[in-house]
Amino acid sequence: MENSKLEAQDICVRFGSVTALDALSINCKTGITAVVGPSGAGKSTLLRVLAGLEKPVTGRVVIDSHDISKLPPHRRRIAYLTQDYALYPQHTVRKNLEAALASEKLPRRERNERIDSVLDWLEISEFASRRPGQLSGGQRQRVAIGRALVRQPQVLLLDEPLSQLDVGLKVQCRDLLNRIAHEQQCIVIAALHEPLDTLQLADWVYVLGEGKLLRSAEPTAVYRDPRSLLAAELLSPLGINWIDLGLFPGELSPVELLPGDVLPGKCEQLGFRPEAISDVAQGDYKIDAPGGGAVYEDGELHMNLQVDSSRDIGDAFLVHCRFHDVPLTVRAARPPVNSCLQIRVPKSRLWIREGDRIRSLEND
Repeated sequence: MENSKLEAQDICVRFGSVTALDALSINCKTGITAVVGPSGAGKSTLLRVLAGLEKPVTGRVVIDSHDISKLPPHRRRIAYLTQDYALYPQHTVRKNLEAALASEKLPRRERNERIDSVLDWLEISEFASRRPGQLSGGQRQRVAIGRALVRQPQVLLLDEPLSQLDVGLKVQCRDLLNRIAHEQQCIVIAALHEPLDTLQLADWVYVLGEGKLLRSAEPTAVYRDPRSLLAAELLSPLGINWIDLGLFPGELSPVELLPGDVLPGKCEQLGFRPEAISDVAQGDYKIDAPGGGAVYEDGELHMNLQVDSSRDIGDAFLVHCRFHDVPLTVRAARPPVNSCLQIRVPKSRLWIREGDRIRSLEND
């Protein structure tokens, strides 16, 4: 199958007085595109519009330069998987795949060959005679994906495909979706909720908020430079530390850190993720003041934090601490040896916040 391209152009959807999608445009190609946002952001509505299950007020859907906006769902070569998998409980796995081909009126031999090929590719041939109730959660998901692939779609839409899976099954599912995208040359568009799923799975990310597009870029670009508070929060598994600039001591001028076009009075807070820090080795401290000292030197912000508690999370320690009584969380390589922890934060990992706008200092 050749590489395909899907475009949604200026899509607007309203439910009464509520605007679910507001002139939204996306451009997806072969690979995995993640659509992320909080509940009510419009993720599921967008998938339903692409699938032909929801009619937009304005806008159109285009695949490979062909406008498919007026085509019914079964003629779009787009498969849509809901969170509940929508399998027929009374049918066997094979019958479930056959049902997906009911509208295509294929010759029996071609239909059986297509089903056998998908069963083999998904490694579920041995379950072909079982019913969904006799399968595990991961196996049921593969059957649901098989129902989609047997139609040979150009586009596969998935609504929260990883939300019901445990850690082991998530890894298997991510591998499977990568195989589908790159071996089957399919456009995979997934509505996701967990930040780690987005970072580990997607080739491209669209961040939605209240039906509007807030950010569009590769996952690492959105992670490092989210540009909006919502995007930053969505891709921060451990949360974000925010400190009012006025809390920094007199010896540290916030102006040193700010881009030249930002007025100190306009910038409200300095922020960084818990995993952005490096903890300083014992005896290498640059600051004597406990629980509030700070120095900016050689492109790094050095801070002394007062430790409240810490816990081992396997490969690191999650330390709960305070800076001038502001609670912070940092991910440290070692447990604190006393009540004070000094950390370093590279300027490239710092953000400044102006209302809902986030600006990375990486390129300034």
